[in-house]
Amino acid sequence: MTVLSLNTKQKYGSLLAGNTAYYPGDYESIASVTVVGSSTGNITFSSIPQTYQHLQLRIYARTARPAVVIDNLWCQVNGSTNSGEYGYHIFYGDGTTTSFAGTATGSVSAVPMGAFPGDAANNGFGMSVIDIVDYTSTAKWKHFRGIGGFDVNTAQTARVNRFSWTWESLSAITSLSIDDQSGYSFSAGTYIGLYGIKG
Repeated sequence: MTVLSLNTKQKYGSLLAGNTAYYPGDYESIASVTVVGSSTGNITFSSIPQTYQHLQLRIYARTARPAVVIDNLWCQVNGSTNSGEYGYHIFYGDGTTTSFAGTATGSVSAVPMGAFPGDAANNGFGMSVIDIVDYTSTAKWKHFRGIGGFDVNTAQTARVNRFSWTWESLSAITSLSIDDQSGYSFSAGTYIGLYGIKG
């Protein structure tokens, strides 16, 4: 069977073992972390390849923060804690009410990656998918957009998030660090994957 790659227009004569690999999609896994056993703290993807057009983070997580149902994850870029570089806006709802939050640069040293269940959430997990546009550019700020949420089957503890944020730097993104807002660990079963988007 002959296969034509939609990305490169290259023809592959066979998908049998030993022949040239065929990648039908635009997304390629760069790295991932799955928390097994005891909890794990900060998760950092460093030395990110500069060979893609965009990046995507996929997060499936809960935190070990005690006595909390709704917790938040935050991200720092290239290890920067400079509050003058980060700004964000987030819109969220819990099935009963809707709210929004946001800030211009100068008041936060990291940006939100969505709401996730804490230790009091009866083993529930949350998810977020975040796109990072033109991460290698040295001519413009870096823009992120994400969507996520969770439902732990308890009154008013469902959450849907839609958020965007900006890292106001002309540096290419080479590392991303994800952490709990209060420094607690990720619970076992948490998965965070970084993917490259070809274009």
